[in-house]
Amino acid sequence: MYGAIKVARIFYPLVKVLNYFGARTSKHKSFSAQVRAAIENSHKHALQRSHSCIEREHLLLSVLEQPPGRIHEALKLLGCDITRLLHEIAEALTSYPKTRPNASHPFSKQAGEVLGLACGIANEFDSATIETEHLFLAMLKQENNWLAPALGINYETFYSQLKRLSAN
Repeated sequence: MYGAIKVARIFYPLVKVLNYFGARTSKHKSFSAQVRAAIENSHKHALQRSHSCIEREHLLLSVLEQPPGRIHEALKLLGCDITRLLHEIAEALTSYPKTRPNASHPFSKQAGEVLGLACGIANEFDSATIETEHLFLAMLKQENNWLAPALGINYETFYSQLKRLSAN
């Protein structure tokens, strides 16, 4: 019972965020197990750091901490240093103010936009589920992101690399 309440505290605000940021215009999507785990871990990261909400960087950190997959493979093929990126994410997270711990963390506007964009990208891929690749692409596509310049890649470059990996 407690597990269901905990999951509801994390995912109920997510449904509201997705509706607000455009997911309502797309087909119904479900989250892959990896995306659900990343969302739950981003909540833990925000809680551990005493942040008032789940930021885009919490999501990114959670995605990159997962066992190596297509994102890691594509980043390595593009010459990106994942260890350096994890360090930059940790640095970025130190800039957010600390607050009193709160069991219910809302999603920041930027994190909500990422989730909404990921839903649209899943549609472009004609995918029934939102995958971690869609989240990562959404972070690259989002305006005012520091990720693309830090990696030296952009949305189109990463998208093309994922398509090549999918073809193999």
